[in-house]
Order: sequence, then structure tokens, then C-alpha cells
Amino acid sequence: MKQVIQALLLASVFFHAGEAFAFRASHFRGVYEVKSEHARDPEPKKYVIVDVNTVAVLWSLYGEGDLPEKLIPVKNEPAVLAGFNFRDGLFFTLEQNCMITDYFLGVKGGENNLFNLRKHDDGTNDSAVRVNGVTSFYDLGPRQER
Repeated sequence: MKQVIQALLLASVFFHAGEAFAFRASHFRGVYEVKSEHARDPEPKKYVIVDVNTVAVLWSLYGEGDLPEKLIPVKNEPAVLAGFNFRDGLFFTLEQNCMITDYFLGVKGGENNLFNLRKHDDGTNDSAVRVNGVTSFYDLGPRQER
């Protein structure tokens, strides 16, 4: 897990250009219950988690050990983390490398992996995740504060 986080963040450091936008993805921060997965009701409960904070804070919450030396220059940059309580695959990158609108969050991981989260006007959400060439779709409940 630590290597995945480090690899994704290090990759994003090389694409770091210009000043970061301050926590543009904050309105997506929360936990989302998976209501259905490929039209099946999941058991036990499954969740998607999205967290938005600085690189250093997210590393301290989800990484192992000290922040790697190479990440210290971006430790105060806003970053986005997306993951699951039921499957492998963690997306962690600088916020400026994400596609963010009021209703959409797109996070690209290494090896062509993608995480998309879409908000609907009725308060529901859905997500599409591609990991290792396999795409999964999830209907999600409303965003819950952590």
C-alpha cells in the first residue's frame, strides 16, 4: 500500500506545474455507501472513501512511516485520496492533477487506472473505477461526513 501511494505521488510530482488550487475537491470529501455493484446488492456494507487534504496529512493518515524525502517539497500541496473498504486499489495524487467540477471528480492513477465520482441533483452518486484494465461501476448513497 505504501509503495502504491508513494509511486502515485512521485509520478504527480513530475507533472507539477504552476500553483495548486486550494482544495477544489473538498465538496467530495466523505464516505459513500455502495448501494449496488453491477446490479447486485453488496453484503456486508461496502464503502468508497474520498479524502482531501495536504500530502503530509493524507500520508500521516493512510501511509506507513515518515513522509518520503522526495515528497517533502509538495507536503503542503492539496491532494486527493480515493479508496475502498472492500477492494485493492488506492488513488492518491495532487489535486491539481485531478479533473474537478461541481458534479464530477476524476482521478488518474498509475498504469491507466482511473477513479471517477459523479454527484446527482437528487443527492445520490455513482462511481466508475478502472484498475488493471477492469472497469467496475457502483451506485452510491449520499455523501456522509467522516
